[in-house]
Amino acid sequence: MMPYYEDEAVTLYHGDCREVLPSIAIAPTVVIADPPYGETSLCWDCWPDGWVAALPASVRQLWCFGSMRMLLTEHARGEFGDFKFKEEIVWEKQNGSGFQATAVRRVHEFVSLWYRGAWGDLTINPQRTDDATARTVSRCVGIEADEAMCAKAAQRLASVLAFGGTA
Repeated sequence: MMPYYEDEAVTLYHGDCREVLPSIAIAPTVVIADPPYGETSLCWDCWPDGWVAALPASVRQLWCFGSMRMLLTEHARGEFGDFKFKEEIVWEKQNGSGFQATAVRRVHEFVSLWYRGAWGDLTINPQRTDDATARTVSRCVGIEADEAMCAKAAQRLASVLAFGGTA
């Protein structure tokens, strides 16, 4: 399988992990996944049963994008298996998402950290800032927003990878 992106620090594959992982000759320690949430009636939007169980034993950290509904539902069904929930970060989006006519329009997405084994045995590299400035939120509109969202996503993924000791 050909990498979707590769440089000296990271190799990214795009596809169903149940197909990708057996086809590559590496033992990943961190997986970043954005599975379908199963919250719409669209044909592609269904939770891929068993994908977490298909991860090789070498995977100690799992960063999973998702809604709170999806994460709670799938955890209750046992889909996260022997992975334990540690914490989450919030990705604030400009326009929000969701196809349902619900009480709120979500303008964020959770990225939850799951781990297996002893927390103290994991390779982690906490990401910190050197300043003590107050939290700020940058907002863009128009074409700049698309470029900013791509840059923000790349920055967040770099932080997640660095945290996992892979960058």
